[in-house]
Amino acid sequence: MSRATVMQRLAQAIGYHQAGRLTEAEALYRCILEVSPREPEALHLLGVLAHQAGRHQEAIDLISRALTAPGPQAIYHSSLAAAYLDLDRLEEGTAHAREALRLDSRLPAAHNNLGIALRRQGQLEEAEQCFRTALRINPGYIDALTNLGATLHQQERLSEALPLLEDAVRRAPGSARAHNDLGAVLLALGEQARAQVYLREAIRLNRGEESHRPIKLSNRLMQAGVILEGLNRDEEARRCFQEAVRLDPGYVAARTSLGYALEIQGRLDEAAAAYREILRYEPNDPLALSHLINLAAVGRHQLSAAEVRDVQALAARPDLSFDSRLGLHHALAHYLDKSGAADEAFAYARLAKDMRKEAFRQAGAAYDPAKHSHYVTRLIAAFTPAYFERLTQTGEVSKTSAGGASVRGFGVDSEVPVFIVGMMRSGTTLTEQILASHPRVHGAGELNDLGDLTRTLPRRLGTPGDAQVSGATEDDYPECLARLDAATARAVANEYLQKLRQLGGTATRVVDKMPMNFFQLGLIATLFPGARVIHCRRDPVDVCLSCYFQNFAHPHLFTLDLRHLGHFYREYERLMAHWVKVLPLPLLDLHYEELTADPEVVSRRLLAFCGLEWDERCLRFHDTQRVVHTSSVLQVRQPMYRSSVGRWKRYEAHLQPLLEAMRKGEPGSGGE
Repeated sequence: MSRATVMQRLAQAIGYHQAGRLTEAEALYRCILEVSPREPEALHLLGVLAHQAGRHQEAIDLISRALTAPGPQAIYHSSLAAAYLDLDRLEEGTAHAREALRLDSRLPAAHNNLGIALRRQGQLEEAEQCFRTALRINPGYIDALTNLGATLHQQERLSEALPLLEDAVRRAPGSARAHNDLGAVLLALGEQARAQVYLREAIRLNRGEESHRPIKLSNRLMQAGVILEGLNRDEEARRCFQEAVRLDPGYVAARTSLGYALEIQGRLDEAAAAYREILRYEPNDPLALSHLINLAAVGRHQLSAAEVRDVQALAARPDLSFDSRLGLHHALAHYLDKSGAADEAFAYARLAKDMRKEAFRQAGAAYDPAKHSHYVTRLIAAFTPAYFERLTQTGEVSKTSAGGASVRGFGVDSEVPVFIVGMMRSGTTLTEQILASHPRVHGAGELNDLGDLTRTLPRRLGTPGDAQVSGATEDDYPECLARLDAATARAVANEYLQKLRQLGGTATRVVDKMPMNFFQLGLIATLFPGARVIHCRRDPVDVCLSCYFQNFAHPHLFTLDLRHLGHFYREYERLMAHWVKVLPLPLLDLHYEELTADPEVVSRRLLAFCGLEWDERCLRFHDTQRVVHTSSVLQVRQPMYRSSVGRWKRYEAHLQPLLEAMRKGEPGSGGE
């Protein structure tokens, strides 16, 4: 084969490769190498193809051979970096990415690969700069765009990540990863409805990619599992993770996801076994250790004193990623609290909160006490007796309330929705678990729909004196409700009800236990005059302390500082006092301390309030097999206990900033 023919065949192979016809491309590359074994571009591109197919070691061997011949060495080093990174060989991946940039600092792929390596090592700021540099060189580089969005997401800079990933989807409408990452950010922002659109499209695209972009099957299963998890299809997700582990026993990320999937399904012994198995492959894996420590705190795993000391030493390592240290600090705080080591436990909780508060400060985010107080004042000003009088006077449909009285109002007459509200960590998950143990009840978990509605309703209603919906903004809630009419209220209520029925099937009651819906009680009364509201209450200091110890999945800025916690609690009490005065809804105060002291009496009262007959299974709530996604996932798998009542007294010496803020209602700005 002449040199000209080799070049012609190479061009043809590259065309096949770019078109996704990988079988023909591979055959041509191999044909070229039979007659010209040292042809560098054929070696390199066959290696790239092997890498795309998940044959990473083969890719490394081929591209390394290309490096021994004359050719564009920078791109070869960059491709080698990508292959090493997919084998989790970070040291070699980093070295080849840096060498590629030494040879050609304008190579966007090398900047992207170095960013990936740095991100995996927890160096998020440096990784961010790498991705930004790649995009300056090539603004249309989709991998760099999605990697930058994911890195900002990891730093909880969601408002910055969102437009980048929206741009990635616009530029690459066929990219499963771009859709998946955008859906993940929208989920973190609480925009569940929009998130599901992108996550479902990611599933569809991922299936299509299998036919023309072969990658390692275990990786495909892992990706599918993550997407299904985002759609709350938990059993399907678990099976994906389980199959990924079967195919690739050393796939630590899949084992971690499997462990968590088992954990939220209540299969705690199996979850512990999955995490322990990870430690066979990675003895110091921080995520597995964090989960095992949390399981040990609830008696589902055993830790020796030496093992605890080893974990404490690991948590102190400065080279550990931000998320790893955060998880270990929270887990140690939880474990030491249960062990009775209050001072040591509080020190770890404070370390974790200070870390997260500083990260938000650097990102320009912080809890604003004055702004929060102003929002509560606006809610109180909007939902007045006069507002609810307007609903009864102009409502078009006669309704029957939960108490049996005939009323008129907006919205939809339905007893299906049951809302559990209150401060986080006040017993909302326990209350839902008791109700969900009843055969006529479905526990839907923490739904974001009403919070989303407060952001979208202003646009739906338009602006005063202006028919252009685009003129309304999120800041127009709750004032926009002055423009709400009965027809729109019914439409909005029916949309929410349709979702509840999809989730609940034949259940006659569906529970939305989003605690923060205490902000939305005026809206709930508008949309569902027949709904029940259960207000979970707990000792104020106990509930705030529990918030301080908790590693919440979504940022709650007020929980990062004791004074801010005190301020938020005062505002919560102010708003709830207003709702008690004005709401035309049945509302049950359920006190955590009373529930734990006499579970049957309080549980009977709870079921009666919801219009349900007594069922003994509600006392055995810890045996109920259902998925629980909230931060109380481990606690609701235990029988009723009272050890958390009065817990704050063990920490009184550390809680003066909180106690002062709760007494005086002063916002404050600093921590302890």
